Amino acid sequence: MLTAILESEASLGATILKDHSVSKSKTNPNCNGANTTASCVQFSKEFKIMLAWAGKEANAFRDYYVGTHHVVLAMLRGESEATERLRSLKISRDTVLASLLKLSKQAPLVD
Repeated sequence: MLTAILESEASLGATILKDHSVSKSKTNPNCNGANTTASCVQFSKEFKIMLAWAGKEANAFRDYYVGTHHVVLAMLRGESEATERLRSLKISRDTVLASLLKLSKQAPLVD
């Protein structure tokens, strides 16, 4: 999922992750050299739970959609491989929220 977010280069989620020096090679070493996201993205049973949490994040922000930034925040709630990778890269809920605040001052937050 992190790889897919990073490939969506204009998204808020990708912007936040890149601001913290997160790259595809750091999030999924098995994807190095892969030509497409589909060739290296794998969804697990945690995916449905994470997506539900992303919906809750969107509701908390009073957004009418689930954006990539909601997905990144949701990933930080669980205990998945993505969560561990984000934490190992020093990405926390606080750093993501700080980035969102910074970005919201520059332009409206639309994914």
